[in-house]
Amino acid sequence: MAYDESKSGSINRHERNVLSRVAELRREGLWTLSRLPMCVGPPRNKTTWDYMLDEAVWMAADFKCEHVWKVRMARSIAFEAKDYVKEKKKKKKRFAKCVVRMCVGPPRNKTTWDYMLDEAVWMAADFKCEHSWKVRMARSIAFEAKDYVKEKKKKKKRFAKCVVRMCDGPPRNKTTWDYMLDEAVWMAEDFKCEHSWKVRMARLVSCSNSLEYVEFRVFQIAFEAKDYVKKKRFVK
Repeated sequence: MAYDESKSGSINRHERNVLSRVAELRREGLWTLSRLPMCVGPPRNKTTWDYMLDEAVWMAADFKCEHVWKVRMARSIAFEAKDYVKEKKKKKKRFAKCVVRMCVGPPRNKTTWDYMLDEAVWMAADFKCEHSWKVRMARSIAFEAKDYVKEKKKKKKRFAKCVVRMCDGPPRNKTTWDYMLDEAVWMAEDFKCEHSWKVRMARLVSCSNSLEYVEFRVFQIAFEAKDYVKKKRFVK
């Protein structure tokens, strides 16, 4: 029992000392309920740890701003989706009422306005199909151009290596393999010219509205290609 009384007395003395020290610090203005002030040390250069702490503070502020922005954007997108669904339902109701009104009315012959509406609907559908086709073609042409550029770079590297090998070796007479390579080069150039001609013709057909003019240009370009091939073979 005596041991417990001595222990409680020491605890009380310690509490009194702590409270007196807190009162002194409060009088000096160094004690607050929220946070103790930082101890002001002597001026020194920043270390890696200081830069890491500054980066952590910046990341915390950036994360908070990003979180607020995401919440705001999610709220706006949710309201937009809600308005879109409401507007879609209203459009469906208006369309149903319009159909009922048209079906209930007496039958009548088509007027110029009806034909104009049919033409507008057809033009809208055709424009939509054409737009999707152009998007698909643009995507495919972009991929083909990318592959063509890669293949062209590879061919240039192979050609440079082949030229270096040919220049290093001694002069020699042409063999069957050399003639086959020359023929392959000529066929590649001819295929390239034919491909460019087809591309020109496709562009011409897509841009022109007159069928007679298209036929005239087809024959003209065909004769030009024929003369070009003859000249190439003659030069060879």
